[in-house]
Amino acid sequence: MPASGAPLGLGPFGLGTPVAAPLPATTPPAISRYINPSTGDYQQNVDTGQLQDMPPIRQRMLLMVLTRKGTSTVLPNLGITVPPKIDQTFVRKLSSAIRSAARQMTTVERSARIDNIIIEHNITGRPDVIIEFTDLTKLNEADREESVRATL
Repeated sequence: MPASGAPLGLGPFGLGTPVAAPLPATTPPAISRYINPSTGDYQQNVDTGQLQDMPPIRQRMLLMVLTRKGTSTVLPNLGITVPPKIDQTFVRKLSSAIRSAARQMTTVERSARIDNIIIEHNITGRPDVIIEFTDLTKLNEADREESVRATL
């Protein structure tokens, strides 16, 4: 007899009918945490103190453009290769690298469509990248237009 004095199976935790657990969700959550593109940190809502949210496709686009190819040990092909020299072909090479990195989302999954890539140079000489895309996972047509801005 155990220390509780009740025979096994008849004690306080041994009686009752088992309840089946609900099935796990088959779809990912609709919201991801907001990542500040300039700092790379999660952003907090000033009013509530909770972490802010952003759509998952926008988060994936942002992470894709901020990650350098070969720096992720889990996914070594994730990210872009930034051309080492800023010359006449820089914009074309960087646009091609972004489209290549987004191929999983645009061609395989068909969850996004890149509409425009704008590359500008800021005052420090670093390139600012704006990716305008359509989030094909959203049901409402009016909410599909998205954009991501990042400084490389």
